[in-house]
Amino acid sequence: MALSSPHPHPPPPPPPSGPTTPHSLTDKQRQRLEALQLYLNEPEPVLICRPCGYALKPFGVRISRHLAEKHDVPKPQRRGLSALVKSLGLGDPNDVAPRPDGLPPHEALAVTRGHACRHCGYRTASDDLVCRHLSKAHGIKDSRKRDGWQRDHIHSGVLLQSWSQNGARGYWIAQSATPVSTTTPPRETGTPGMDGASAAQRALLAAAHDAERAQLASGVRATATATATATGPVDVAFQTGWMRRTGWDL
Repeated sequence: MALSSPHPHPPPPPPPSGPTTPHSLTDKQRQRLEALQLYLNEPEPVLICRPCGYALKPFGVRISRHLAEKHDVPKPQRRGLSALVKSLGLGDPNDVAPRPDGLPPHEALAVTRGHACRHCGYRTASDDLVCRHLSKAHGIKDSRKRDGWQRDHIHSGVLLQSWSQNGARGYWIAQSATPVSTTTPPRETGTPGMDGASAAQRALLAAAHDAERAQLASGVRATATATATATGPVDVAFQTGWMRRTGWDL
């Protein structure tokens, strides 16, 4: 008859409980994060600040401090938040791999128009940095002097997104539902672009001036010159408007 061991083996310990996943959040916890405009992303385990458009580092009280300093969230609304964040087992946004290119834009992340190098995987939102990259990494210098140079070396106007602020840890290219032109040449940082509405207004104003000059040339120029001599220089458009109010036939 086999004797039982005086020291029986203890039962195996229960498996360690893993970190809380987004699916295990209670409705109250989920509502609290939404009220603070925090987006719990999956499958990549990061917490995104919606107003800022990037993922936050989850360590210690950093998220609570971010809400206080950046968005003036009062302390009572932040009480217990750090413990909740810790229970989620979130990753450092700097260590999370970028999303694949070609996906629709992430709803909670900022979208930036930028450039993608045709010769490698370099992406940036900076006009100056992409030119420096071409020069340093690929030996392409003084190429901006040639028309259409950018089509040979970069995709411009692509939609870029990143987990980190200002793309510090790299971008991926998001695919919008509408086609995006990739032939827009980069502008120097700090150089204002041409505003479409202002250009249209200038074109209309120029056309109006041309039409009024033509009217003046057909017989009104003499009267307008006499008026200008008596009262000083007067804008052409003002002269024509004044004549219309008088009811004169132009």
